[in-house]
Amino acid sequence: MMSPISSTNWVCSTQQLEELAAREQEILIEPMASGLEAEVMKLQLDQKAYVYKVWNRDSKPDVNRQFLLLQALINSGVQVSVPYGSGVDPDGNAALLMSHDGMPPEKVNKQMLTELAGRLVELHQMTLDGISPELLPTNDFIEYFFPNIEAHSDLHDRLLQLINRVGYRHERIIHGDYNLGNVVFNNNGTCTIIDWTNGQLGDSRYDYAWSAALMRIFVGDRYKTVFRNAYLASFPMEPQEEQTFEAMSMIRYLLLNRQVGLIRQSTTKSKVKRILAGNPDLAGLYL
Repeated sequence: MMSPISSTNWVCSTQQLEELAAREQEILIEPMASGLEAEVMKLQLDQKAYVYKVWNRDSKPDVNRQFLLLQALINSGVQVSVPYGSGVDPDGNAALLMSHDGMPPEKVNKQMLTELAGRLVELHQMTLDGISPELLPTNDFIEYFFPNIEAHSDLHDRLLQLINRVGYRHERIIHGDYNLGNVVFNNNGTCTIIDWTNGQLGDSRYDYAWSAALMRIFVGDRYKTVFRNAYLASFPMEPQEEQTFEAMSMIRYLLLNRQVGLIRQSTTKSKVKRILAGNPDLAGLYL
């Protein structure tokens, strides 16, 4: 596998990127687990590792904005990956080079989930001082997080009912997809929040609820409760709000499942059905 350093047209760059380019022939490359939107590889030079991420599928994010947002978050004290360069690959796909800060957790425990909740609280409590408004777009909630939901009238109608009840606020910095796959830990236990593709100005209630819903589905009610209690202790929500935003999050999950088939295991299907049955705002909806 060839290094992508020289073949990428870099728009934002750093001295570290220039040093990598000068020693490109020495770089070792290793494919990494990739998601639905992008291909990821690990670049190793001496004792330092980097992540090269290219969005070569349907998603076309503004990586130059993401580069600048990461820099701004670092300056504000948030533990995120260090950006070294952003641009486009030879096929015109958005590409981002950043620090490699560890691996997602293979197992979770109470201490880890409490820390993850604390990191999300810190993000949601941040002021906007020092962060340019251009780096935090105020996207339309439905268009951004529920694309093409109009094709599923049951989900669309229910979502509109829920939004009319609690509204949606563009007032906090949100990650947009805070889950166990988007945090990594190094050998010293330091936690870094990765993948800021969806970083924007939005509603912290939704950001929390999406994260909690995914934890409930993938690590179970017991660990989700640890995360929930730690988050709500510092950033309270009314019980009705929590129920409604859980329902919104599950509507998004149902939409994605219908569109791309997220559920591949019977145990996952059982957990989702249990959540649907336990939340009155989801009554009548199906996978």
